Amino acid sequence: MRLPIRFAATAGVMTALLAACGGGSSQSDTNGSTGQVRLLNATDSPVDLYREEAKLGASVPSGSAGSYTALPATGHFLQTRRPAATGTLTGGGYLVDPGRRYTLVAYRTGNADGAAYIDESAEAPILAAAKLRVFNTSGETGPVDVYITPASQNMGMAPRVFTGISAPTFSAFTQLPAGNYRIRVTAADDPAGIRLDLPSVALSNAEVYTLVLTRTPGGVLTHGLLHRHQASLLALGNTSARVRVVASMTSQGTQVSARLGGTTHTLVSPQIGTYQQVPAGVSSIEVRMNGGPVVARTVNVVAGHDLTLVLMGSPNAPALSVIEDDNALPVSTTATKLRLVNGLNDLASPLTLIRDHTVIGSSDVPPGAASITSHLSAAAPSYEVWAQGSTQALLTGPLVLEGNRVYTLFVLGDRAGNFGGELIADR
Repeated sequence: MRLPIRFAATAGVMTALLAACGGGSSQSDTNGSTGQVRLLNATDSPVDLYREEAKLGASVPSGSAGSYTALPATGHFLQTRRPAATGTLTGGGYLVDPGRRYTLVAYRTGNADGAAYIDESAEAPILAAAKLRVFNTSGETGPVDVYITPASQNMGMAPRVFTGISAPTFSAFTQLPAGNYRIRVTAADDPAGIRLDLPSVALSNAEVYTLVLTRTPGGVLTHGLLHRHQASLLALGNTSARVRVVASMTSQGTQVSARLGGTTHTLVSPQIGTYQQVPAGVSSIEVRMNGGPVVARTVNVVAGHDLTLVLMGSPNAPALSVIEDDNALPVSTTATKLRLVNGLNDLASPLTLIRDHTVIGSSDVPPGAASITSHLSAAAPSYEVWAQGSTQALLTGPLVLEGNRVYTLFVLGDRAGNFGGELIADR
């Protein structure tokens, strides 16, 4: 079996690389002098596909695949670009063999754009079976395991079909009987850390599939794209979000019960809850203080997002703030991410976090809000929290930060009573 050759353009030099995408003959092109190429957009916004300066695919939407274009059977320089942008996202040399179909997958992980070239001519599975592999493009999510069970079966003690798939890498193919399956993607070595739950995925007889995992705004969950080779693409978006509740009431010891999306969060103020997955959609959060009457608030929970809901004020009139969280892992394993959340009552002045005389994130964070996130080197420096206009720091102390982690420093409580800071490792 002859393996296809991929040519990668690096500093103007064309270097031949063996592409591990399988062999076999294509059934898609009877013309012996051409092959076919299309773009699969696994990024967050539309992408164009170019062969040198000729546009092959225009404004392919996020989570979609463009049409195939016939190209002469030879090497081609293919580029991905944003529509109406002057720069190039990726560029490289790729070989098109006669009678074969290829898909160029455009993706973005961390701060880098990437492209993967899939030869869709992998050998078909045996009769009454399908072949499946996973392509993880989300470095934000981290390495993942994949469990595949019959659609009606709980995960239970089911074995992992794919293990430790980091980004951006492909798993090997596995062969499965044709049918409907439940596919669960989890954090590596953490069956409870669900990143994507697909309750019913149909795998058809004699078909070959690649499940492409893409990043989400919250940085922890992932979306899916089921790429059927030489055929359709099915977007399998996450239908959940991750939400945690933080209680910071004026009365210390206030018992807080907050119910959202069928999940009840029980806390004693001041306290920081843990993330729970809830269904996406416009939901009502029902809050009860010290067993009193229910106070309802509306929250728009968007799929793939991480949210922190901060309850502040008096038990009789709680105020709710919704904060978007960026829990994507740092780009470097030696770096860390840090931000400030201001949950301090009875102080209208905004807060600023300073580490070694440098503002962390953004200054002047108002109550019920968060600073932007700073990327820092892992260390154990001192920190200070200042209120606008004050002559001395409200809080001081050391911060021990480890590499490849995401942190939030919460300032909670009531300035007139008890207040303090708590460092939480979000990841």
